[in-house]
Amino acid sequence: MKLSVCLAFLAISLGSLLAQTTVDKLRLTYDEEQVHSKQNSLTVSNDGQLIAFAFDDKTIKLINAVSGKTVRTFKGVHQSPFDLRISQSKNEVVSVEGNSIVVLNIINGEQLAAIDVTKDITRVAISYTDNLLAVGTEGSEIYVYNLSDNAKQVQKISGVSHHVSGLDFDPNGRNILASFKSGYLGAEPAIIYDIQSGKVVEELRKAYYHFVQYSVDGKSIISCEGLPGKIAFWEYQMAANRYNKIYDQLNLVSVSLYTSAVLKDNLLMSSSVDYSFDVFDISSKEKVFSTKRDKVKLMMAPANQGVDKKRIYPLHDGKSFLINYSNNNVTQIYNAEANEIVGFIYADANDDLVTVSRGGQIDGSLEAISKIYWTERNLLSRVSLDATFDKYYTPNLLAKILSGVTISESSTTLEQDIEHVSSITLTQGGNARGSSASALSSSQKSLELKVQITEHPEYTTEVRLYHNAKLLATKKSQGNSTDFDFTASLNNAYGEENYFYAVAVNKEGIESEKAKLIVRYQANAEAKPKLVALIVGINKYKNPKYELNYALTDARSVAKQLDASSTDLFAKVEKTELYDSQVTKESILAAFAKISKNINEQDLFVFYYAGHGTVSEEDAENEFYLVPYDVTQMYGNTGTLKDRAVSAADLKELSMKINAQKQVFIIDACQSAGALQTVATRGAAEEKALAQLARSTGTFWLTAAGSEQFATEFEQLGHGVFTYSILEGLSGKNMASSTDGIITIRELSSYIEQRVPALSEEYKGKSQYPASFSFGNDFPIQILQKK
Repeated sequence: MKLSVCLAFLAISLGSLLAQTTVDKLRLTYDEEQVHSKQNSLTVSNDGQLIAFAFDDKTIKLINAVSGKTVRTFKGVHQSPFDLRISQSKNEVVSVEGNSIVVLNIINGEQLAAIDVTKDITRVAISYTDNLLAVGTEGSEIYVYNLSDNAKQVQKISGVSHHVSGLDFDPNGRNILASFKSGYLGAEPAIIYDIQSGKVVEELRKAYYHFVQYSVDGKSIISCEGLPGKIAFWEYQMAANRYNKIYDQLNLVSVSLYTSAVLKDNLLMSSSVDYSFDVFDISSKEKVFSTKRDKVKLMMAPANQGVDKKRIYPLHDGKSFLINYSNNNVTQIYNAEANEIVGFIYADANDDLVTVSRGGQIDGSLEAISKIYWTERNLLSRVSLDATFDKYYTPNLLAKILSGVTISESSTTLEQDIEHVSSITLTQGGNARGSSASALSSSQKSLELKVQITEHPEYTTEVRLYHNAKLLATKKSQGNSTDFDFTASLNNAYGEENYFYAVAVNKEGIESEKAKLIVRYQANAEAKPKLVALIVGINKYKNPKYELNYALTDARSVAKQLDASSTDLFAKVEKTELYDSQVTKESILAAFAKISKNINEQDLFVFYYAGHGTVSEEDAENEFYLVPYDVTQMYGNTGTLKDRAVSAADLKELSMKINAQKQVFIIDACQSAGALQTVATRGAAEEKALAQLARSTGTFWLTAAGSEQFATEFEQLGHGVFTYSILEGLSGKNMASSTDGIITIRELSSYIEQRVPALSEEYKGKSQYPASFSFGNDFPIQILQKK
């Protein structure tokens, strides 16, 4: 397999991620140059449902571990917090750096409190019952705060030695446990304090404690004790006043200094300062799993170091745990039941968020996915996750990983799929351009291009050419075909530079690396663009059980809003509107055909659809369909859908025939109550079909298709929540991100992604999420009128 190599990148990434991201023979890496900000801290709420990441640019991002969606982002907190915690109520997130504590309100995004203590903080704990925060310091002091009362201090406890090395709340809510140490030879007791009075309840034996913490049931105390060269894990059974040694390690050459642990059934999971995550079987007293580096390494933490960011956090399924022990942007998901790493989360301070399963399935934005790569062991080669999108994209992947469901039933593995990836060149005028973008100039509008397959033509099934990120044409490969000719029409829709790239797709649906070419079109500016829209809305279906309440209102409101589009952007607005019984497959195809004859490259095309959408489960490809008025059976009759509905394949062909470089498809495709029998399983299939369609066409898609949650139409709003959010965005309401008065398609997409969950929470009491797929270049869609 011949793949493009970035030696400098791989030297860094393979060194830093070697132990962290192994998946059989492949490793997961990312291009550090494309990372917005390095991740430096991580935490999970006590119930395992909220995850918080902190980054070096002072950003804190919270995601919902159930939905895999971002729920809140904070800016300007701490640059490098050594600890991050989510309160028991899940209303607050706490960031700690040095001697500074900042408490933030997750619900409204405001800062609740900023507290400075006299000494640097070394340990942090969150109560499992009351909404309390405890911090231990270098001065052996322990402070307790009530987060529900504006982080008011409720207790101060003076310890017995130099600094707090371990701190934990009793799961029953009565006591707090702490350990102390003053140096490598300082042995002190661990002490249980009564939270209300601050008095000593019980002293444990003296030891050199790296940490102490309660078991989940509160009946035992787990500790890591010892000095460099000898480490031992102990369990103290409180009722029996008995110590049991769980595991010990004696190795003067290479020793791990463990900083935290979780006891789950018969497994003890612990993370270390030497960038390892180890699992011990209590019964056999053996190490049964490890991600430790192969290098011999002796790590010695400073004597006053009581806290470490390398921690283990249980997730809500009760058997999966998050681990990030090397403080990079990839966090592992370890499953204790399977005793293996089952997935990864890549997070960045911007909008980048990607989930990857051990089998190669992916979920996240294309922009983020394109920054992550599979690399083979011992080979300086890589394959972008972006290249595997068509086959491995899996909506709601994090939820699937944590539920333990079978994600893929493919007969091939990821390793097999990427074994025969094609290599290609993009040629103009006989000059091969390969994989690096080169610039040419042309005053001629027509451009002849050639794609040549240089490796594995026998495995290639299709070649695709994109112009300014929009799909221009596809050609099927026949046998060992190596040469494919294309004709492109240059334009100035995005300025002088016309950006082309080509990909070849192999039999397993995996793409080659992009072959790129930039051509500068040196010609007079073309006419001012116009906005061309096709608006479709269906309330009344021929089958009355499919009837909707607000689809027609939604469609007409969008049409009216587009009429108000700024004349600063568009010379005019041209609309075609189809409603209720007017909406058939024939009428939609005819409308597209008419538009394709009169639209130019510089124009903006908007397709809006409000009605039903479905995936045919009888179709092996899980084809997605828009459902016109005269479809009387959405489920169980693929023949009817093929004859009368508009498929994803149809939409792909229609998009290619529209010359406009800027295209937006808005799909508000919901399910009626009478059609909701297996919608939960169809939801992910619909979202995947639309994501693949958006990516393959290189156009923008804003969708509410794919789940029962989007069937909700709110009487109070007079609209479906998805379209209501779009109307707000286009009118400029609450568009704080648009400080210059120009609303771009990416800004609109970002607004909808945040607004729909907020509205659904307000009116239904449950957050619901749209899906947006922004795979083209960004461009303005509205200029707000000055008041």
